[in-house]
Amino acid sequence: GESQFGWNLKLEKISLPEEMTYIPPRFLEFCIELKDFSIPSDVKVIKSGAFNECYNLQKLELPAGLEEIEDQAFSECNALEEIVFPASLKTLGAESCTNWTNIKRIYSMAAEPPVCKVNMNSGATPFYPGTPNDIPVYVPTGTAEKYRNAKGWDYFTNFIETDDFPTSTINDINIEQQESKQGIYDLSGRKVTTTEKGKVYIINGKKVFTDNNSH
Repeated sequence: GESQFGWNLKLEKISLPEEMTYIPPRFLEFCIELKDFSIPSDVKVIKSGAFNECYNLQKLELPAGLEEIEDQAFSECNALEEIVFPASLKTLGAESCTNWTNIKRIYSMAAEPPVCKVNMNSGATPFYPGTPNDIPVYVPTGTAEKYRNAKGWDYFTNFIETDDFPTSTINDINIEQQESKQGIYDLSGRKVTTTEKGKVYIINGKKVFTDNNSH
């Protein structure tokens, strides 16, 4: 529920079940000792203020199917140094990524820039105020101009096109039989038979970003 673990001042780590499809509002707000967090792979929406003021959050892994990050979801997470927005992301809420004062680089894998909402009272965007605007923002090859002209993303001045995106850290998959390596697994180590466009899988032991439904 809302604010379920909020203001837990000594919480350093939490593990949530994979069946969760959204992170509730203010779920871990002001958990000031929380240092790393892996969002369950089925999560599609991170609700407003879910990680607001988690000042020591250094590592954050977003799932490949994430579609929306609501207002103030990660505001004041100023220990973050890197973030990878997945290709599935469609919307960034106002002030969702503000005051990331130590961020060194941002990756956005989406071919279409995620829509950035604006706080009509303050004029705040997902990244303004407080997040440096001159850091490298890595976007898919051929999309830099789209990002430069997209509201909210136009806050940044240093777009770099790339085909080489990092993926979330994946724990070693426990495969007991050698022949089982010749298969397809999702990021949680579950075997799948059909891949979806825009997601990352383990295929024959390697991380693969799928840009079509070829498997």
